[in-house]
Amino acid sequence: MIRNNLKVILAENNVRISKLANDTGIARSTITALSENRSKGIQLDTMNTLCKYLQVTPSDLFVYAPIDITPSVFDMRVIGYKKEATQDYNIKAMEIHCTLFLNFDTGIEKFSEEFNATGKYINNDYGKIIFNFTAIDDTATQLKAKSIIDNLPTTLRNDVYQAIRETLSHELDTFSKENELIEWAQLLDLPTVNIEFLPW
Repeated sequence: MIRNNLKVILAENNVRISKLANDTGIARSTITALSENRSKGIQLDTMNTLCKYLQVTPSDLFVYAPIDITPSVFDMRVIGYKKEATQDYNIKAMEIHCTLFLNFDTGIEKFSEEFNATGKYINNDYGKIIFNFTAIDDTATQLKAKSIIDNLPTTLRNDVYQAIRETLSHELDTFSKENELIEWAQLLDLPTVNIEFLPW
């Protein structure tokens, strides 16, 4: 896993993206994509210019861990939905059940951690779907996976959690539309709705 620290470095140095673009000649769109980690790569001359301007080294600019962790979701189903019920009732009554895999790849070894996941809509000021996870692998695998994630740099650990949120949200959105669960599809379109990941 690798990500760049440009956003953090800019904040620490109180440098705006527009100033960086003006002073270095690097396109604002390139800097924005880099700072949001949406870029697929960075050219060496761009990296050189950034390092010189910000007075950092390439190792300051990037965070790396020698492992890739990717989530996948299977067997999604909804319990508690009543076709004849009101939209409000269904949003509150439905529970989402699925299987979540966290796939670990160190380059030398590959293994997965499997979870039973249950999601429930929580109606508060913003509204969110909270997923609770129960690990179903043996204790040794659970401890190994937890140790890897706990030892990741904070930014990479947050990236893993965000990938899980995005995977669950995408799968739930697809499932809702395929099964005409309009309530959930509408709920997921709301910008205030998010999915919280509560691991282990």
